[in-house]
Order: sequence, then structure tokens, then C-alpha cells
Amino acid sequence: YSVSTLKTNTIQAATGTTLNITSGHVLNAPGHVIQTVYSSSATNESTTSETFVNTSLAATITPTSSSSKILVMVNASMYVNTADRHAVAGIFRGDVSGTSLGSGTYNIGSAYGGSSNGKGYVCCAILDSPSTTSATTYTVGLRRNGASGTVYINVNAERSTIVLQEIGQ
Repeated sequence: YSVSTLKTNTIQAATGTTLNITSGHVLNAPGHVIQTVYSSSATNESTTSETFVNTSLAATITPTSSSSKILVMVNASMYVNTADRHAVAGIFRGDVSGTSLGSGTYNIGSAYGGSSNGKGYVCCAILDSPSTTSATTYTVGLRRNGASGTVYINVNAERSTIVLQEIGQ
């Protein structure tokens, strides 16, 4: 096996405007999207726990390079049925016992019940560096912040989503 370096100022398709890469081969250019994984859930899930529990909103990606970054994008429909409480969403590499990618009391965000119940969407994008070529799962966790009440994801069968993109480095 030998490595050669091709140096050129311009690459142009011989015909048309498309350059093709043979199946199974990857053009490694920093910053480009190598692959995208999409998952969604409309399952109504709830908890009264003040610590994170796993939800069915999860996706798995297998990076092609250990130097790749994973862009994790979440859009979660949250609901809390009690005043002055938060339905908190978190994102974890693995499951809720794994590495938290959020921070602070509200991890990636929450829906807040001010003077009554509360509903809202938690949306975030986090760039992770898992440093692996093994299959890696990202899971949305759910918890309550406050001493009572029930919190939900997809309370009315809304569709929450998670998108993973491998970004070449």
C-alpha cells in the first residue's frame, strides 16, 4: 500500500458538471457532510422522575473516521402538566447513563408551566467529537424539574425528530 499526492489547481468533469466517486470510496474534504441519519418519534412518553429517563427518540450513526465530528440536531415537543415546573430534555451519547452533551439545570432546554401547565419545543444543535468508528447512539432523555407533576414528550402524538450528520475533518 502506498500513498500518493495529487496536486492540481482544478478538477473538472470530462462530460457534464458532476464528478463521481466510485461506490464504497469517500472523498475526504474537511467540513463536508459524509452521511446523515434521521429518526423521529410520535410516541407519547411521560415521567415523574427528577433524573433523566430514556425516550424512544434516538438515532445511531457509524462514523467513517475517528476524527469526524457528529452534528446532533434535536426538535422535541415537550409538555408539563403542573404550574411552576419544567419538562427538561437532554441529549446523551449512548443512553441517559452515558455522556451528556447538554449542560446546566435544563440540559438542552425545557418547556415551562408558569401559572398553569406548559408546552413548548426544545430545539438544539450540538457538535460532538465521539472519536470512534464504532456505531454511536444518541438518545434524548426526559426529566421533571420540580417536586411534583408529570412531564411528557409528544403529549398529543406530535412528531419529535433527531438528525445526526457526520462532518469530515
